[in-house]
Amino acid sequence: MKETGASNNNVAEKTEVISRDALEFTEDGKTATSHFTLKATETEQYRGSISFTATDMAGNISNQKSDNERINVVDNISPTSTKVFK
Repeated sequence: MKETGASNNNVAEKTEVISRDALEFTEDGKTATSHFTLKATETEQYRGSISFTATDMAGNISNQKSDNERINVVDNISPTSTKVFK
């Protein structure tokens, strides 16, 4: 979700699906772990948080889980700096 005050160049929201075959399950099958890469095209930028829901095989959807502790940034604009030597 886009952080409040982020530039209008930032994507407001992007949805991706992590398929079951990309999950690693614990031995008891009660916990699953997955990894993902936040990708952007040349024209997309992100500044905000990431949230998840899970859908089981019966179609039940979990409550949304959010990581509001961190701000994730994907920026396609290189910073510039000017140094003045005297």
